[in-house]
Amino acid sequence: MIKRIKNSPFTMNSLALFAGSMTGSVLSYIFQLVVGRMVDVSTYGEVQSLSSLFALIAVPATTISMVAVKFTAQAKATGDRAMGRSVFAYLNTRVMRYGIPVFVLSALLSPLVSNFLKIDSAIPVIIIFFSMLVLFFSSVSGGMVVGWQKFRASGLAAAWGAFAKLVGGVALVIWGLGVNGVVGGMLIGSLVAYVVTLFAIRFVFEKGEDPKVVETKFDLGSMQRYVLPALIANVAITIMGNADMVLAKHNLDAEVAGQYGALSIVGKIIFFATGAIATVLFSTSSEKHHKKGDTKALFWYAALLMLILSAVAIVVYFSFPQFVMSMLFGGKYASVAGYLGWFAVVVTLFSLANLLLQYLLSINKTGVVYEYLAASLIMILVILWKGTSIPVILAIVGATQFLGVIFGLRAIIVKQS
Repeated sequence: MIKRIKNSPFTMNSLALFAGSMTGSVLSYIFQLVVGRMVDVSTYGEVQSLSSLFALIAVPATTISMVAVKFTAQAKATGDRAMGRSVFAYLNTRVMRYGIPVFVLSALLSPLVSNFLKIDSAIPVIIIFFSMLVLFFSSVSGGMVVGWQKFRASGLAAAWGAFAKLVGGVALVIWGLGVNGVVGGMLIGSLVAYVVTLFAIRFVFEKGEDPKVVETKFDLGSMQRYVLPALIANVAITIMGNADMVLAKHNLDAEVAGQYGALSIVGKIIFFATGAIATVLFSTSSEKHHKKGDTKALFWYAALLMLILSAVAIVVYFSFPQFVMSMLFGGKYASVAGYLGWFAVVVTLFSLANLLLQYLLSINKTGVVYEYLAASLIMILVILWKGTSIPVILAIVGATQFLGVIFGLRAIIVKQS
């Protein structure tokens, strides 16, 4: 088994991406922990609600990235850099045409958003929306890096972006900017990651094509048909993974919302630690599917790898919750440490639901996205209606993630039959 893992290109690619992305995740968590210790609990609740808001409004960027990965993977399958350039030009043109107006409209609506989140100033919300605009552009180059399977470069972009966020954000908080400094650090990190990804794909624009490569006709219609299900999928999975924090900030008092935010951050270590597996699966499965290859074994291998890693984390979180929370956040969150193991279970279900969705989209099995979306929207309504405490919100979210897993497995079984 160990020899098989060592000789698996999928595992090696996952490790290459994991090394960089995990470095980025560790730096991001250090950022979260430092901020958590520098500000009071209610302010930390504001930070987490803004972070979740950023994840929600970044859905279009995630969709752009997914489209870039899938169609760049097709270019890689034939070694066609000309197709890669066409993908880059087309997606960036669309970002400029639609992304800038969306940012302007969002900035105008920021006072309403800050009021909903019970944040006194609209400035941090505007900074979050500007970070969204930067992310739109970086999603194109970042998606192309993954699609061309430059996983080491993708990991480096994550690491350098997180490092810039840590240094810039902490410096701005020390300077006295508070929440504005935290989200300012997020913006700095996004800009740095964008520059790194642009550098990584520079070879696509170099002169001199391989004469043996036959240029692939850029199928614009195929890309346009793929955008809607990809967008719906990302809306659904982003809601499933982040809406609970936004709604917790709205439903709960400031102290409890801050506690929920801390638990969520620690629980999501599992998702970020295993996220490289889903990223590598989507890229490699897209390429293999384009070549008419069999992708099922690749998926089950990825799922097994993810479940093994998640199981280890679940055991640790159930066995030593007080130690983990105290080590990461200090004693002020110790009173809710008992929920940590269950957060780990919920995040594992979410990670598996995301892996299933990524795989199904990579093989153009898109019908399941509507089931995911329905489940995520029902989750929002139920949390708004009944989510008045941490255990209730956690139970609602867990049930939603479990449904996502069932939907995904059913779609794969149907595919295999």
